[in-house]
Amino acid sequence: MTKTNSFAVDNVIFDTIQSENAKIQQFQSTATPQVATRLAEIHASYPGLSGGVKLAMAKSGMGNETIDKIYPQASSVALVKATEPPKQKSWYERNVTDKIKTTSRYTFAALNLPLDMLQGAASQAFDNNGDIDGWFINTDLGSMIANDTESGSGYFMSGKARELQAERARRYRGTIGGHAWTIGRGFASTVSSPDTMAFNLISGVLDTVIRGWN
Repeated sequence: MTKTNSFAVDNVIFDTIQSENAKIQQFQSTATPQVATRLAEIHASYPGLSGGVKLAMAKSGMGNETIDKIYPQASSVALVKATEPPKQKSWYERNVTDKIKTTSRYTFAALNLPLDMLQGAASQAFDNNGDIDGWFINTDLGSMIANDTESGSGYFMSGKARELQAERARRYRGTIGGHAWTIGRGFASTVSSPDTMAFNLISGVLDTVIRGWN
């Protein structure tokens, strides 16, 4: 009999629960109060159900008596799916495709470095943060190097590395409207308020033009 790695299974279950919680919270912020309230009740009472099933039940107004009848079977199916081992990659995927994607992530991060440095240098005239991570790690390339194994599996940096880079940029450059300072946002903030149509238009156009010059 093949032994199951309980630590790995625990990690998969934890990650699945974290993902489901994030989806639930995201939906609750946009749903009607009645559906959001019902979704929260189902999520708390029947944690073994998948997010999609909970959402469907909340939208249909399904009562607890009905859910009780199907909960054991539905939760066991969700657990089996969550603990299934990841699909093994082929030799070609491991040795060719993955290496091309890794090279692509580093290449695009390096191409962004001049612009990232420009944005960081310009931001210091408005928000001098000498006590945090520094000018390099807040760039795409810096975060790629620091968090290589968390940079996603596509051609561009994503995943945890992207989240960390965005947070580092906000800390190093300062923020405008909750977003990292950029030249476009900095200029737009002098003539309009953040999150207005005028601000988004001005900052978006200016940052696009600057990125095109990079």
